[in-house]
Amino acid sequence: MASPILHASLTGEADTDLDTALRMITQADALVMITPLHNGSYSGLFKMFVDLIDPPALRGKPVVLAASAGSVRSTLALDGPMRNLFGSFRMLVAPTVVLATPSDWASAGVPGMELGQRVARAAAELGALIGCPVR
Repeated sequence: MASPILHASLTGEADTDLDTALRMITQADALVMITPLHNGSYSGLFKMFVDLIDPPALRGKPVVLAASAGSVRSTLALDGPMRNLFGSFRMLVAPTVVLATPSDWASAGVPGMELGQRVARAAAELGALIGCPVR
């Protein structure tokens, strides 16, 4: 999807698949925004995609922030640049962020308990934000 995102960023015209993805995001009750982290922030392609979303359509929409990274030190990228990005859209950002690192997948590709707990906590917070408690 990189080529359609780049094309839309340069021309302002989204192809059918990208237009569908953007429409689904604006119509969703809540979002989980996930990106790989690099050099302490979200990826450039992720930012280009987010820039294509109509900002007023995101206002007040609940969101959980998540990412993959090489180490837990990258958690600050979620609580810094990503939280600021979605806060600028006036979205309701869940308190818990979810970061997956290689140590979370250390035992034969099975996620560790800590990752599962972070996902469950973030899901419960997102459920509360949309008025649908998760148990």
